[in-house]
Amino acid sequence: MTHGRIRRRFLLSGVVAGLAVCMFWYLLKSVPAAFEVSIARQAALLSLNVEMSPWTVNWRRGILSTNNVTVLSADGSSPMLEIPLVEVDFHPWRALSGWRAAVYQVYLHRPTVHLLEDAEGEWNWQRWARHASVHSIEAGMEEGFVLDRLYADVVGVQFSTRDGEFSLDNGVVTVTHMQLPPASAGAQTTVAAHFRADGGKLSVVGEGNAFAMRNGEWLPDVALTIQQQGVGPSVAEPLRLPATGTQAFTTDR
Repeated sequence: MTHGRIRRRFLLSGVVAGLAVCMFWYLLKSVPAAFEVSIARQAALLSLNVEMSPWTVNWRRGILSTNNVTVLSADGSSPMLEIPLVEVDFHPWRALSGWRAAVYQVYLHRPTVHLLEDAEGEWNWQRWARHASVHSIEAGMEEGFVLDRLYADVVGVQFSTRDGEFSLDNGVVTVTHMQLPPASAGAQTTVAAHFRADGGKLSVVGEGNAFAMRNGEWLPDVALTIQQQGVGPSVAEPLRLPATGTQAFTTDR
């Protein structure tokens, strides 16, 4: 083999290696940035603001992660959700077709859910669900985002009511087939949540569509069962629940 051929092969190998390095660097940097942009855009469509650290990606495990996420109402007046760590499981090559097709599970570690009751007795999450549902129709959105599974552990819920403040802690929450607005008519999201509550345990299980609409009006279709076991008065009394028992709640369409 002549020196010219050796040199050409050496140069070709160098070019291929250089392209591979450039491609790897592009994927490493651009994919998390693109996902962050996608999150911000989706949040805006849902009347939310999201503050978060830059995303990183683990291609071997197919996980995008970020720290210190805060979800606020659109006007930024009050936090709805604070999460120290978020991990998003995705199919790497499906990302080429968009994040809707790629993401299949979201994991939240140590999130705090903020529930604020206003002077009229309405909760901040109720206001958001109604506004997001109506806004999705007004904006002409054709379909919402469907997530196969959301899992959260060491969950805390901070209640701020007209009668004072109290909290649930050390919770585990699993949500399957979560559909964000605009939700299809037959969408059914299932929820299972278990919390420690003032020396006892409080569980919430159910299913339904929190973003259901009829003739442009927000009419959620949800059925929940709440079960208490030895819940102390600091939680049971503000929720107007007995210390031990089972209650079923449904929305009337």
